[in-house]
Amino acid sequence: MTHNPATTGNGAPGTSGKPSVLFVCVHNAGRSQMAAAYLTHLAGDAVEVRSPGPSRPTG
Repeated sequence: MTHNPATTGNGAPGTSGKPSVLFVCVHNAGRSQMAAAYLTHLAGDAVEVRSPGPSRPTG
């Protein structure tokens, strides 16, 4: 078994000891938020789910 430093369980974000998933999309379409909500609904507290939210236009 390979040691994963992201699951050390020390209380820091991403270290809860459970799988962590980050959903990221481009063009501010909301796909990552929808995917995060869907996985949260299916997995409950078994998976740490994150989505950065909508992006802001640059320039």
